[in-house]
Amino acid sequence: MLLYGGLGWAGDRWLGTSFLLPTGLVLGAVLGFYVVIVRFGRAPQEPTDPDA
Repeated sequence: MLLYGGLGWAGDRWLGTSFLLPTGLVLGAVLGFYVVIVRFGRAPQEPTDPDA
């Protein structure tokens, strides 16, 4: 969020707009959740039993 929010803030200052900061914050939050889900969201695989 900090990275994309900062980019949005800088873009707003440079272009004189007011929509890039909220867009950057939302995009950063969505990407942050995505990274957490990809990294920790998967259930561990059960080891296969070689005797079965």
